[in-house]
Amino acid sequence: MAFEKNLVIIALFIVLGTLASQATSRTLSEASIAAKHDQWITKYGRVYADNAEKERRFAIFKNNVQFVEKFNTEGNKTYKLGLNEHSDLSDEEFLRQRTGYKRATELTSSANISFRYKDLSPTDVPPSIDWREKGAVTPIKNQRSCGCCWAFSAVAAVEGIIQIKTGKLIQLSEQQLLDCTNDYGNQGCNSG
Repeated sequence: MAFEKNLVIIALFIVLGTLASQATSRTLSEASIAAKHDQWITKYGRVYADNAEKERRFAIFKNNVQFVEKFNTEGNKTYKLGLNEHSDLSDEEFLRQRTGYKRATELTSSANISFRYKDLSPTDVPPSIDWREKGAVTPIKNQRSCGCCWAFSAVAAVEGIIQIKTGKLIQLSEQQLLDCTNDYGNQGCNSG
């Protein structure tokens, strides 16, 4: 009887110890993400209006950190994700800020465009081409808050075409494209 009583007490300690360990690891994880958030705030100079806004942004940041860590630990991609100046924005906020669309569904429904190739058989076109490996892609650029994605995409396409045709990778200037098209209805960083 005493032996059984000791077993129950030992089992109880094991269960309580496991629960305490899990609670501690969750707290450490929360503290770790909070520390990352504080470092991120400092790095990007973010200032929130009040504690409620900071808590809301922390919750979004935490979800984004967890998404990034899960994605990177899966290890089945040729690239890794990281934190950047947008890490406290929800997907909808990011889309609205960067594209003017309010929801992702607006973006995808307006982009349902199909392309057709004439006189090509499936064997004429390789299943994929990595233009980075072929040296036709310049380093990543950042338009920041300037609404000029059209200029960045147009310049990147021309840079790639030049490299494919001439073998020379030349970096062109998005800024020049913005500055030189004002007479044609372009509104610079206000898109258009």
